[in-house]
Amino acid sequence: MLYALLSHPSINATTTRPNGYLIGLDDALKDYETTLVVAGALAAGQHIDGHHVLRTFTRVRDSVVHGGAEPSPQDTERIVAASVAFCRKYIPPTFGLDPLAD
Repeated sequence: MLYALLSHPSINATTTRPNGYLIGLDDALKDYETTLVVAGALAAGQHIDGHHVLRTFTRVRDSVVHGGAEPSPQDTERIVAASVAFCRKYIPPTFGLDPLAD
């Protein structure tokens, strides 16, 4: 959803690097936060709600994919909760809908 936000015409931020690969989650979060600062929706130097939890997704994902680790139930619950909260808070102002609404 973060990449969809960045690609939305109202933001129009690039999500690919010159080599064709996607930017990483950390860069995507930084770019989205910068967009919110410019729009006046976030104070400079502040992070979106759940920023640090969302960043753990990369660490957990890498340990699963590259290390064969199994995420803890606590990690999974925190990341899913932060992802749901992110979608509910930040998607509606841009897309005009709650992607998780029934």
